[in-house]
Amino acid sequence: MKPSPELEHLFESIVEQKQISTLFQPVRALHDASTIGAEALSRGPRGPLSNPALLFEMATTLGRSGELDYVCVERAVSSYRGQSGHLFLNLLPTSLMKGPLTPDHLNTMLGHGSTEPTQVVLEVSEEAWAEEFRHPLVQTLEDYRQQGFQVAIDNVQAGQMSLDMMATLRPDFLKVDIALIHGARGHQARELLIESLVYFADQVGARIIAEGIESQEDLDTMLHLGVGLGQGYLWGRPKALPI
Repeated sequence: MKPSPELEHLFESIVEQKQISTLFQPVRALHDASTIGAEALSRGPRGPLSNPALLFEMATTLGRSGELDYVCVERAVSSYRGQSGHLFLNLLPTSLMKGPLTPDHLNTMLGHGSTEPTQVVLEVSEEAWAEEFRHPLVQTLEDYRQQGFQVAIDNVQAGQMSLDMMATLRPDFLKVDIALIHGARGHQARELLIESLVYFADQVGARIIAEGIESQEDLDTMLHLGVGLGQGYLWGRPKALPI
């Protein structure tokens, strides 16, 4: 459905004036809760487009997803200025492959914020593994890696698509989906799937991040299964820096 002229004008203003704020959810080492980095989460200004899902839905409707993604990345990098840990950036596959974001653009942003490319982890999810995206995505991510950036696969569920994507991309991080994490304790199939992901990660030099850790039971179970990193509400809600 085409948005109203008022909403379209509001979206235009948000993008052109870069009215995006960034919250951060820490990624922690599970054995001692130390912070190894943070995932950037973009938010619109207060009002009808404050919800990021609605904001990106509007961008898709208007054919301006790449522009919005660029602004979100720019704001996240700026907000992360001076931090020493990894910066995890969720990116639309089309933004990576078709622009406007490029390795040169991202390097320029980092130069302004004193952040090294080796600190930045580009997160892509299974939606990026559609047949028409695979070859250009692999080439694009290789271009980023040659400049020092790292790669994570988000929302991993150990299905065939995830396994194919992991084997091809050989990511630096695997972010295990919350659907596998919650209720894993005593659930034999989920525990086996998580252990298989831990084994795969060990073989290819990747690190596992358990998403959505919300209880001590979640934490204890992940430690028992050999998962090294995690993020979730157990340590609080996402917030602005410092975290």
